[in-house]
Amino acid sequence: MTLEEQSRLSYYRKIADISDHKNVELVQHVENSRIYVRKIQTVYDRRVYEILRELKDPFFPRIEECIEDEGKLIIVEDYISGETLQAALDRGKAFSLKQTADFIEQICSGLELLHSQDPPVVHRDIKPSNLILTDHGNLRLIDCNAARQFEKNKTMDTVLIGTQGYAAPEQYGFRQTDPRTDIYSLGILAHVLLTGHMPQAGLYKGPGTEVIQKCIQLDPVNRYADLNQLRTAWQEAVKQKEALCQREEKLTDWGKGADSQEEGRQETENAAKRETEGAVHQESEKPEEEKDETEVQQETEDVTKREEQRAAYHETERLSEREKGEGEEQRFGENTVKNENREKQKQESWNEKEEENITEETDEKPHNLDLPPGFRTGSVWKMLAAMAFYFGMFYFARDVGFENSGGVVNRVFWGNFIGLFMTELGWVLLWGNFRRIQSRLPLMNGNWLLKYGMLVLYSFLWISLMAFVCVAISGI
Repeated sequence: MTLEEQSRLSYYRKIADISDHKNVELVQHVENSRIYVRKIQTVYDRRVYEILRELKDPFFPRIEECIEDEGKLIIVEDYISGETLQAALDRGKAFSLKQTADFIEQICSGLELLHSQDPPVVHRDIKPSNLILTDHGNLRLIDCNAARQFEKNKTMDTVLIGTQGYAAPEQYGFRQTDPRTDIYSLGILAHVLLTGHMPQAGLYKGPGTEVIQKCIQLDPVNRYADLNQLRTAWQEAVKQKEALCQREEKLTDWGKGADSQEEGRQETENAAKRETEGAVHQESEKPEEEKDETEVQQETEDVTKREEQRAAYHETERLSEREKGEGEEQRFGENTVKNENREKQKQESWNEKEEENITEETDEKPHNLDLPPGFRTGSVWKMLAAMAFYFGMFYFARDVGFENSGGVVNRVFWGNFIGLFMTELGWVLLWGNFRRIQSRLPLMNGNWLLKYGMLVLYSFLWISLMAFVCVAISGI
């Protein structure tokens, strides 16, 4: 530390300890009276703080001083006023999906500045206690002590650091951390904000579940590739939640309307019932003699109507039977003609199919199965697609072999590469029936269920063989 640096540090007077850590203090500048935070670190990456000092982004505290002294790094940075997300969770605060997605959006925007550096800077300690929610509703990331720069030629981190529960598996020495490590922590953070507990205590169910599951995959390859993909996924989850809410509102409104219609119908029935009861009451109040004459006359009219209806019914039955006999004779003749026409059409259709089958058998090239899938029809676009597919298989096997060998082309690389590529190629040729290989294998000439069951078995045997080849080449 130079005399000038000692002089600058002397302007900051300690006020109090901020946390349980003695190396984090609240200080005040003796001239401008502004409040700052002073940190003394023994494990650090000074390059990270130099980058933050140049960025000057409001998502991170502004760095006022960054001074090295006898294996220690002294940091003086702005004091951020507000409440940490952990404090909010501790007092029972619940965050909605929209609030959580908004927080993730803000964090992604800030972390993108670190991940876009060359080489990328990995934060490695995203957790509620390191995120302060200001009075304006904005998030600030207050602790970058665990951050480090990614190094291409390394297979694991030099210093294993992180918070249990939020730290990705690679932070415990399985491999080197990279930007996907922060994506893992963001998945855990989102789950805690939505539920108040870790995923181990029960996975969150609802819009956004798939996003969280993809973030917290143990293998970084299975997570989101970058923060932009994660941001887009959370936006889709919010849209899904809003659509569900709108649907529930429509169902609620429909239920209220149905209840109103039911009440109106019930009221109408009650009114009709009251009118009927009134009419019956009036009828019962007629004189006894008048009622008897009216009933006798009504019964006489009813008997006459029933006799007329019975006679009309019998006459209708006789006419129907006569018309039915004539109709059956006519339909028999029509059906005979229709059957003759139908038989003629079937014969013509059968002849056409026979001609088509003969044409297909004549045009079929007997040697097309001797070519790999994609090159059998002679179609240009299919051959181009097949070449792209085979190249993709080759590149994928090469990339996996290179990654599993720790970035070194050695026996492990060749073993993984040859084993994986031959496995992929064997699948394509077996399921594509290259050179009619399916008909040459045992038990492949039965029904379709047996055939596909044996294909699965042969695929498994091929994988086992290639795994043995991989181990033999790698020398493991």
